[in-house]
Amino acid sequence: MKTCLRAFRRNQDPECSQYLQAKYQNAKKSYEMEIRKKSEEQKKETESKLMNHQNGKSFWSAFKSLNYVLRIINIISKSDWFKHYKNVFTTPTDYTPISIEIPPEFEPDPILDAEFNVFEVKLAMKRQKPNKAPGKDSVPNEIWKLSTPVVWSCHRTCDHTPD
Repeated sequence: MKTCLRAFRRNQDPECSQYLQAKYQNAKKSYEMEIRKKSEEQKKETESKLMNHQNGKSFWSAFKSLNYVLRIINIISKSDWFKHYKNVFTTPTDYTPISIEIPPEFEPDPILDAEFNVFEVKLAMKRQKPNKAPGKDSVPNEIWKLSTPVVWSCHRTCDHTPD
């Protein structure tokens, strides 16, 4: 197609220009047909990969090959969002908190009300997932997993972050 276009542009002979133009048009059509054909083949191959995936990794690999870009169009204006969240997060002026009374027959459970022991804390530390955002103390989970009970108690006594 490029050679046909180049020959058509360099042509000085008016008699030959119609022939070269027709040749270029035919080459362009065949090129576009070839592109469509390749595109359809790729779509079928990707569809086949998506339908016949063996595991999650192969599925997401096929999904990423789609080159799909999610475009979210927000039709809500910024001022409307601001008003909405202002209403959601402000306390109404006529709000009165409801007091919850503990029933007189309530008996504390000594097992549930007991202090945490070292085993429970170790178990909770072991179950933490890696590569997650740190909490208020800005210490990542990986550090907590590697630390010892002495470090935990020291951190608890030295921690002055407001709750």
